[in-house]
Amino acid sequence: MIDYLDREMMRNALIRMQIFHKEMNDLHKKFEISFLENLGRRNNIMSQSQENFIAHEIAKSFEGVVCDGRTGKADIRIESLDAELECKLTTRNRSGQISLQTDYETLKSKGSLDYIYVIASDDFNSFAALHFKGLTCDDFRVPSLGARGKSQMIKSKAMLKCKALMGEVINNNEIELDKLSARYSQTLKESDVRLGEIGNRLKESARKKESAMLQRMMTQESQRFDKKIKNILKKIDYWKISTTRFSIDLEKIS
Repeated sequence: MIDYLDREMMRNALIRMQIFHKEMNDLHKKFEISFLENLGRRNNIMSQSQENFIAHEIAKSFEGVVCDGRTGKADIRIESLDAELECKLTTRNRSGQISLQTDYETLKSKGSLDYIYVIASDDFNSFAALHFKGLTCDDFRVPSLGARGKSQMIKSKAMLKCKALMGEVINNNEIELDKLSARYSQTLKESDVRLGEIGNRLKESARKKESAMLQRMMTQESQRFDKKIKNILKKIDYWKISTTRFSIDLEKIS
């Protein structure tokens, strides 16, 4: 399907959301109410502006863009493309985790949906905007009892369908493998240098007692490096087969 949402469009929508956020914050202050005390409530208030401003940007390039917040209706429908876009706004929780959820029954009835997840900082100055195409129930966990139908994204699956329009999605497995690969290469170099150093001393040694000591040292150092290399290779194997883990960096909009 054609890309109907790009970085510039997303940035324009977020800038308008920032303006709206400031107005809401100022209004709450006027009545001595904290707009930022409850970020979940803040995000709920901001969600309609997200839908409208993104729809406005899409409508500049495509016909038949409808933004309808009623129950059972898509957040944004692009009739000229026969596409629907669900809009979600969230913030990191107290533990620093980012929860990407959906209404499971809605997705189940639709079969497949596009999503734009906006992750906002507490002060609403930094964002990640993640555009997913064609997510299905397979990309989410079946809701647990008490979750009120809200399903958590399986990031290891869904991120294969993601395009970051703002911010960055980081594959932590790849980062760990890069670090371990560098450690492996460095350990091999250190091993060559150290064992070569002992080997040269052994060649130059003329005394039996010293030669025996150096031989023991060679064996001990060889075993030490072998153990270190095996541990690194074990960790490399772990990260190769481990479920992919992701982190998300936010991008500041000045």
